[in-house]
Amino acid sequence: MLFGMKTIGINTSGHTVPGFDHFLPTQISSKQIQSAKFIVNTMPFTSKTSRYFSQDVFTAFTSQPIFINVGRVAGAQVLIRML
Repeated sequence: MLFGMKTIGINTSGHTVPGFDHFLPTQISSKQIQSAKFIVNTMPFTSKTSRYFSQDVFTAFTSQPIFINVGRVAGAQVLIRML
């Protein structure tokens, strides 16, 4: 457990990386992360990631997670609408 909580990483293949409890591939459904309490986005902006955090992803959450965006994927307009 990293930071005293269960951590789930998301990467292109779902391969494991030390420090995380579980990994998922990037091709996941919003239902797989809908109960997250914290989301830390560190993804770079690429053609494959540019729309990863869409409004559909945010509206699927069962609670309001704390979203920390240090990557460049989440569009400003989506974040503004979801605030």
